[in-house]
Amino acid sequence: MLLAGLALLAAAPSAEAEELGLRLARLGSLASILPVLEIKETDELLDAHPELSSSDRLKLRMTAHRVALEGSERLLRAEGRAYAEQLSTEDLRTLVAFAEGEAAKRMRAAEPAVTVATMEAMRGFNYKQEVMKAFCKETGKGCKAK
Repeated sequence: MLLAGLALLAAAPSAEAEELGLRLARLGSLASILPVLEIKETDELLDAHPELSSSDRLKLRMTAHRVALEGSERLLRAEGRAYAEQLSTEDLRTLVAFAEGEAAKRMRAAEPAVTVATMEAMRGFNYKQEVMKAFCKETGKGCKAK
């Protein structure tokens, strides 16, 4: 109860912090990855509905794009608001200045490929299995019967 009251007393972010948070969100990793997810998810939808005519497939693709834009905007606004709530205005100014720089632009351009490479490197890695394997080795407990 006390924590809820304290949260209500916390000052809302300033308009500048909100704007900087949104700019930072639009320059961030999520913003770089959302278009890749849109393509993947849309292609999966189209694959799941081979019965659609060419014109219906085009309509579905256009609908998916509109929904993706609307959803992305909602997500990025929420992310921007969270940045504004968690970071000082000065930190936001510094981060936005970096994010708008040339090195950060090149990093964002590389992020989709980096994400794919990282996912490829993780192929076959099962966190739960690895934990239990290590736990078994260290304690002799939780081991699978052979």
